[in-house]
Amino acid sequence: MNIKEIALSWINTNINTDEWPEDEWSSLTDEYDINVYIDDDGAKRATVFSVIEGETNLELPLEVV
Repeated sequence: MNIKEIALSWINTNINTDEWPEDEWSSLTDEYDINVYIDDDGAKRATVFSVIEGETNLELPLEVV
């Protein structure tokens, strides 16, 4: 299973799509964090970031939704 599939599975399990959060950060695995949010245009977004040495790396995001 790739990280995008893991993220989509996490969203389906943990996020009510009718009540999408304004901004929520969670850990997917030891290597990845996810940010679920509503962007400035009102679109639902989920972005995955790698974790390097315990810190979220904001340099290379992977857009999921």
